[in-house]
Amino acid sequence: MNKILLIIKREFLTRVRKRTFIIGTILFPVLYLGLIFGTTYIADKTKEDLKIALIDRSGLFTEQRVNSMNKGDTTNSLRLVTDNQERVMSAFDSLGFDGYVVIPANFNWKTGTDSLTFNTKKSFGIGALNPAEKKINAIWNKIKHDSLGIDLEKEAVLNKTVNLKLNNEKNKNANATTATVIGYVCGFLMYLILLLYGSQVMMGVTEEKTSRIAEVVVSSVKPFQLMIGKIVGIGMVALTQFLIWIACIFIIYNVSKTSGNNGGNVSDFVGTIQRVFTTVNIPLVVGCFIFYLLGGLLLLFFLICRHWQCH
Repeated sequence: MNKILLIIKREFLTRVRKRTFIIGTILFPVLYLGLIFGTTYIADKTKEDLKIALIDRSGLFTEQRVNSMNKGDTTNSLRLVTDNQERVMSAFDSLGFDGYVVIPANFNWKTGTDSLTFNTKKSFGIGALNPAEKKINAIWNKIKHDSLGIDLEKEAVLNKTVNLKLNNEKNKNANATTATVIGYVCGFLMYLILLLYGSQVMMGVTEEKTSRIAEVVVSSVKPFQLMIGKIVGIGMVALTQFLIWIACIFIIYNVSKTSGNNGGNVSDFVGTIQRVFTTVNIPLVVGCFIFYLLGGLLLLFFLICRHWQCH
């Protein structure tokens, strides 16, 4: 047992003291920090609030409907143009508009049209027109509701839906969402650890075999002891690095959340993981994770040894 502990200690300390381990441990949280604040900064800088002239020739779009949509969402403001339409179309940029949309005279409130054209003299990024498109569709829905005599009360009735809720009669505490998130996260972490550190097991054995250290070591310890020591030592290195990464990620997430920086989809995903893992039996999850991780490394080591024996 003492020999196994010595091998574990040697493998752990040798790899933890390496420059690659220190750089990798520091670099990942820095990259995550850059991802959180970098994406927010880029999104703020590239945000496009367009001012669009809405030239309505159908008479269906009213000033009241357009203004109510602009109050609810300030991005990509629409302005209804009823006078001097030709002048606005020919010199919209000099009037402060980024472009204009023409609602044709044959626009039918029942069938609508396949598409409307946003005329401009600039190029915009993907999704820049989504807010304006949603506003025009919302105005059209309002026109349809008014034409059909559907008031707010009737609209609320029409929008009511039925949700199906899972009830596990065998286990009342079971939660499919929690199980799915834990399965995906732990599975991904195991795959990543085996990919990164499984190669280190192979490289460590290869180095010792090349330098004939293995012959000296095997003469003083049993091959099983050497194998277990290497697997557990390298597994502890992987767990140490990943625990540091996970701790830094959650610290950065909570600090950014407190400061009012949402961080986009990445932070939302991290927040979901944090909420899920705070509602489960952490010791059980961590214990199973370590067991299957070391089991995977053990299987990998057996395959490597089998390969060498065959050759």
